[in-house]
Amino acid sequence: MVWSKKLCSSFEFYYKYDKLKSVGQYMEIISHSHISLFPDEFYNRHKDEIEGLIQVSDPTNEYVDVNLSMLNPSREEKMEFVYGNFRKSADKAAKGNIYFWDEVEKYIYDANGNIRYFDEDMLEFLKQYADKFFNTIYAEAKMISEKNMNLIKDGDFSDGVKKLADAYMHESLVSFNVENSHLIAHFGDALYHRPMMCRFHTVSDNSFNVVDCEINGSEVAS
Repeated sequence: MVWSKKLCSSFEFYYKYDKLKSVGQYMEIISHSHISLFPDEFYNRHKDEIEGLIQVSDPTNEYVDVNLSMLNPSREEKMEFVYGNFRKSADKAAKGNIYFWDEVEKYIYDANGNIRYFDEDMLEFLKQYADKFFNTIYAEAKMISEKNMNLIKDGDFSDGVKKLADAYMHESLVSFNVENSHLIAHFGDALYHRPMMCRFHTVSDNSFNVVDCEINGSEVAS
């Protein structure tokens, strides 16, 4: 098993529920939602108050650090954000490909195909599947990644390649583009590391369309 799109999508979906202890904790997290995340209905309902906060913070920039807590939202309004966030996560998961989705979606959606309300029972249900995912699928991916990493670190590879292995970039999707005498590698999300970029020195043989790359530790940049 390698770091796949399915594994990445599953991690993104299950992680938040694995860490949450209660709906109340979720509401506190939601309280820090930035203005850019406000739903249109909520924004229009509080438009005057929001615009007043914007003018006080920075009259030239509407994307200031105005967040939900500054509006003293009611519990019902916090739950609007919780439910909206849950709906977006579920819709994204339904369009993607995540582990255990066939089982999970039967509980998330009602008989009419509508997403059920997010409550303590829903959270506990999702936490069970989050535990299942992290203790089986993710644990196996982690074990294999660490094995691959150690094989590379113990092998006859350059310092740069070993550094990439140490960041689990052997599990990452990568794209390349040529920039003068360098080959730029853009690594996507890996198992334990954010995206990163590496610059390779190149020697090109045009007759064979071959590019030889050599990398050292100093050339690995996040």
